[in-house]
Amino acid sequence: MKTREFDVSGTPETLAQVHPVMTGRVSRRFFLRAASVLGLSVVSQPILSKIAGDLPADAGSADNIFVVASGSPAITLDPGTVFDGQSILLWRGVYENLVTYRDDTIEIAPGLAESFTGSDDGLTYTFKLRQGVKFHDGEPFNAAAAKFNIERIRAMKVGLGYVFEDAELETPDEYTLVIRLKTPQDAFLSSLAGMWSPYMISPKAIRDNTVNDDWGAAWLRSNMVGTGPYRLKSYQKDQQATLERFDGYWDTSGDDHFQAVVVRYISDPSTLQLVLQSKQVDSALWLPDDSLNALQGSPDINMDEYPTFSTTFFMMNCAKGPTADKRIRQAIAYAFDYDAWINKINTGRLVQARGPVARGLPSYSEDTPQYSRDFDKAKALLAEAGHPDGGFSLDYTYETGYAWKREFALLLQANLKELGIDLNISEISPAAWFDLLQNPDSQPHCYGFIWFGSLMARAYDVMQLMFGSNAQGKNGLNWAYYSNPEMDSVLAEAVKEVDAEKRIALYRKAEKMIVDDSPALFLSYSKYRVPIVKEVEGYISNPMYIYTYPFNRMKFAT
Repeated sequence: MKTREFDVSGTPETLAQVHPVMTGRVSRRFFLRAASVLGLSVVSQPILSKIAGDLPADAGSADNIFVVASGSPAITLDPGTVFDGQSILLWRGVYENLVTYRDDTIEIAPGLAESFTGSDDGLTYTFKLRQGVKFHDGEPFNAAAAKFNIERIRAMKVGLGYVFEDAELETPDEYTLVIRLKTPQDAFLSSLAGMWSPYMISPKAIRDNTVNDDWGAAWLRSNMVGTGPYRLKSYQKDQQATLERFDGYWDTSGDDHFQAVVVRYISDPSTLQLVLQSKQVDSALWLPDDSLNALQGSPDINMDEYPTFSTTFFMMNCAKGPTADKRIRQAIAYAFDYDAWINKINTGRLVQARGPVARGLPSYSEDTPQYSRDFDKAKALLAEAGHPDGGFSLDYTYETGYAWKREFALLLQANLKELGIDLNISEISPAAWFDLLQNPDSQPHCYGFIWFGSLMARAYDVMQLMFGSNAQGKNGLNWAYYSNPEMDSVLAEAVKEVDAEKRIALYRKAEKMIVDDSPALFLSYSKYRVPIVKEVEGYISNPMYIYTYPFNRMKFAT
C-alpha cells in the first residue's frame, strides 16, 4: 500500500478537502484514532498539536494504523546502546538481529541469518545470512554489514559489546559470518537475539553521519536506518514517533500488517488510561497497576497475563552515604513491608523475589535466602552500625512514567520513618535519571529499577550488569556501585563453564553472595499485562521482548 503526502499548512477547509477525517463522513472509531495520530485532543479542547502529514492519506479504514500510547518516552533511537525499557518499542519495529526468539519461547530461531551452527566446544559460530535483504536507505545487507555492527558496539563499549570483546569476526564470503570466541560463553546465541543485542544498522548511514569518531551515535539518537518491516518517518522526542511500512522488506509473509505505527508519549497515567478507554489509541504501555485493574474485563479490550523474566529492585548506593554500610542496607531490607507491597499495593499479582535471578531461568532456586519484615532485626542492625535511632536521611530518585516506583517509595518512606530515617522522594525525566545514576559523583542514595528480562536467557546478565564490579557507571547497570571481587570471580567462572550442572551451582553461589551483601531490596517477580483493543489480532508476548509488539505479525481483524 502506498502513502501520499498532503499539505496541512492551510485552513480547516483545506484540510477537509484532502482527508476524510475532516469531512464528517467517517466512523467515530476512525475519528478518535485519526485524531490521536493528528494530535487532536479528544479528552479536552481540540487542538492540532502534531504534524498531520504523519497520517497516511489512504488510512481510510481502521485496518491501516496501529496507535500506541506509551507512558514513558524513548531514551535513544540508537539500538542496543543503552539498557532501557522504553526505547526498545521503536527498535523492534525498525531494526533486526541476526537471530531471534521463536514465538513465545526462548528457543533461538533464524532472523537475518537464515541458518547458524555452533562447534561442540562452544567457541565457533557460523551464520549463513539471507540474500537480497536491503537497508531502508537501499544499501545491501551482507556479512560485512553484520561484522561492522558488532565491531561498532564493541568499539563503543556499549550494550552487549562486552560479549564480543575478545571475539574474532571473519567474513569468508559475502553472506557468511564466522564468530570465534576465546572462551565459551553460556547461551552465546542469545547475545544476538535479544532486545539489547547488536542490531543491524546501515553502515553507510553510520559512516556518513559519524562526527569525531562517534560511530554516528549523535545522529542515531534521533534517526533510524535498519532492515526491519517499518522505517522511521518522523520523530518528535518525548512526543511522538511515526513508523511507516517498508515496501522493500524481505519477509513478505505478513503483507496484511499495519500500514503505519504511531507511538504517542503520554506521561500522565490518568490520560493514558482515558485515551485507551475512548479508543483514541489501540494499546497502551507503562500503565500503573490501578489503571490496568480498571481496564480488566472491559468489553472492548483484551488483556491477558504473560510470564516474564522481570524482577523489580530497590537499589542502594554501596559506595557512599549511609547505605555504604552493609548493616544499614540489611536493616532497610528487614524494615520493608513486603506483604503490603505484594498483596495490598499490587493486589496479590506479584510474587516476592528471592534474589536477582528470575523464575524460569535455569539457575533459579527456591533455596536462595529471602528477606522478610523483621523490625527487631532492623533496629539491632541500625544500632550495630551506630544509628540506634536512625537520625539520617536518604535520597530516592525515580523517573517520570514509572508510577510503581513512587508507590513503592511511599511505602518504604513510611517503613523507614518507624526507624527514624527520612526518605526524600524526587521525580525527574528518564534522560536526566540515566545521566544522574551513571555518574558516581551525582548518584543519589537510592533508586528503583526493573530488570525487564534476561539479556541472554541466562542468570549471568542480571548479576554481571547490575552487580559486577566492572559494570559500574556507564559500563553497565551497576549504579549502586556495589563491588565484591569474590562474587565477580565466581560469576566469571560460571559463564565459561560448559557443564550445565556445575554452571548452575556457580550461579547460585554468586547469587547468595549478592543477597547477603544486600545492595538491593529484591522486591518482586511480575507477570506482564498489555491492553489491546479487541479488533487487533496476532499479538504474541515473549518474555524476552516485553514492552514491545511484533508489529509485522499483527493486524486489524477484517
